[in-house]
Amino acid sequence: MKKVILSKHCKKRIDERVYNINKRVAKKLVYEAFNNGITFDKTSGKKKLFLKRKTKDRCIAKFYKGWIYIFDYKNTCVTLYEAPSIFVKSKYKFINAIRSFWGIYGIWKKKALWW
Repeated sequence: MKKVILSKHCKKRIDERVYNINKRVAKKLVYEAFNNGITFDKTSGKKKLFLKRKTKDRCIAKFYKGWIYIFDYKNTCVTLYEAPSIFVKSKYKFINAIRSFWGIYGIWKKKALWW
């Protein structure tokens, strides 16, 4: 498993788009996305085309749990944004994936977030 760095810009985007979580949990989320995320060569059709367009200039685009993560060649997470609907079959599957991830790290006990 490779070391992954979280950029300041990416931390801001996580706070803004995912939820206001602490840096340790954000690093874990980015680490899991880097190691378990899906790249364009593991997909087909529209998904492959979409990820291939985002993968350029020595950057890697990975899909993980409803989000697209962009990593540079030094394994630094540059930014992330919500995946289009072609990646997520159902809004509820996406919400449950995020809830299960946050539940693992005990955030539900500290910060209640209900959709």
